[in-house]
Amino acid sequence: GRKVLNQVVEALRHRGMALIEGDTDGVYFAVPTGWSEEQERALVDEVAAELPEGIRLEYEGRFKAMFSHEVKNYALLTYGGQLIVRGVALRSSRAEPFGERFLRKALLYVMTNDIVGLRRAYLETVEALHNRALPASELGAKVRLSKTPEAYMSSRAGHPEAQYEALLSAGRTRWFPGERVRFYRARNKQYVWLPEETDEASVGNDWEAEPGPNGEEREAAAMAGGVASEVVQDVPGASSPREDVGNRRDYDVDHYLQVLVTSYAGRLRKAFSAEDFEQLFRLDGQEGLFDRPVEDIEPRWIRCS
Repeated sequence: GRKVLNQVVEALRHRGMALIEGDTDGVYFAVPTGWSEEQERALVDEVAAELPEGIRLEYEGRFKAMFSHEVKNYALLTYGGQLIVRGVALRSSRAEPFGERFLRKALLYVMTNDIVGLRRAYLETVEALHNRALPASELGAKVRLSKTPEAYMSSRAGHPEAQYEALLSAGRTRWFPGERVRFYRARNKQYVWLPEETDEASVGNDWEAEPGPNGEEREAAAMAGGVASEVVQDVPGASSPREDVGNRRDYDVDHYLQVLVTSYAGRLRKAFSAEDFEQLFRLDGQEGLFDRPVEDIEPRWIRCS
C-alpha cells in the first residue's frame, strides 16, 4: 500500500500537481486554477495507467477548497458551498456546542478566504462569553464515563476528575461505565452536571440510581415517611430543573475563553503563519499597536506553482 501511494504521489508531482494530504485510502491534491472536471478525470486515468496490474485508482470528486488539520481529519468545501467535516479532531461528541459552532463558521470563513468574517466571528464569541450571553447548556462538554463509583472514590483524593465531581455535586452517587454525561465549569471552579432530556434525575435533589427488578437503573426518590405513590405531572409553562441548570450564566468566563482559543481556534493554526494566528486570536480580543490590517491576512494556501 505504501509503495503504491508513493508512486501515485510522485506521478502527480511530476505532472505539476500540489499534494495536500495522502494516505493508503486516497490522495487529495491541488490542480491548476481553471481546470475542469474532465481534465481532472483524465489526469487520474493517466496516473492509474502506470500502476501495477490489479491496482485501481478512482476519481472520487472535486472540491473548491480543503483544510487539512492532519491525516484523516479535514474539512472540504464543495462547489455548491456545502461544508463537509471529517475526523474526530475536527468534530467530536465531547465538544462544547459553542465551540463546535464557532469552528464550523471559522472553517467556512478560512476556506472562502474571508478573514474579516473569521475575525468578526471570533470577536462575537469572545463578547458573548464576556457578557454571559450564552446559556450554560452551550458550554457543556460531554464525556463517556469509564469508572464505577467505587473505582473513582478510591482514586478521587489524588486525581479528581471533572465529570465525576459534577455528578457528586448534583447528589448522584451511582452511575455506570459507558454512561455519557455533560457538564460545565462554574466561576467558583466547581463542575456542574447538565442532565440530558433522557435523564430522569432531579437536579439539586439527592439522586441515586438503584437497580430495578430487572437490573436496570432507576431513580430513587427520597420520600419523607413513605414511598412515592403517584407521578407528578408536568405543569404547562413551568421550567424543569434540567432547563433551569441549562439556562444558568454562572460559568467560568476565563476558562471558556481559553477553551475557545486552545481547543477550537487552535485547530486553525496550520492555516496561518504564527504571527497572523496570534493577531487573529488574542485572548483579550484587542488590537495590537503593530498589527497589520486584517484585510491583508491570507491563509497559507497550497497551490500549483
